[in-house]
Amino acid sequence: MANIAAPNGFMAVRHRNGNCLTNSAPYSITSAYATNIFIGDPVKRGTGRNIERADPGDPLLGVFAGCYYETADGRVIEWGYWPGGTAVKKAVAIIYDDPDIIYRVQSDSLAEAAVGQFCNFAVAAGDAVTGRSRATAAGGAAAATANVLRIIGLSNMPVPQDSGLNGMNAYGANAWVDVLINQHALNPA
Repeated sequence: MANIAAPNGFMAVRHRNGNCLTNSAPYSITSAYATNIFIGDPVKRGTGRNIERADPGDPLLGVFAGCYYETADGRVIEWGYWPGGTAVKKAVAIIYDDPDIIYRVQSDSLAEAAVGQFCNFAVAAGDAVTGRSRATAAGGAAAATANVLRIIGLSNMPVPQDSGLNGMNAYGANAWVDVLINQHALNPA
């Protein structure tokens, strides 16, 4: 059975040295930041300690894991994704920012020969109902200018049930792949 296109963004699956995945940190989101940020979207540094959704080719700070914010009337809202344009007193994003986290993400296409190579990512409009990203890895080996991610290999983790794969995963179109952030904002230059 062929892999089904069902991107779910970047999902932290393990730490490169075997540590637990408790490596998330709080960052800020600028009030009224206009772009939606969904769970699993790659993010980059904005100004100060603020984050923004990353664009393909940007060095990454990590992956968005949710947020909470204080409204003008003092209510604290815990939300899965950042609804772009929301004016708030304060917004806190939870980010997986450890450079050694390995992520599972669906690729547009992945050949076995691409394992160990570099690739970029693509972002798409997320799902406002589930709060999930639709970001993908741009699967094949990429030019040196697009070396944001390193392809670790085909993911041997069970794929999301809503992908229609029932645990199957194979090289080719829509393969689920494990990647490591190669151009990480917290790594020395």
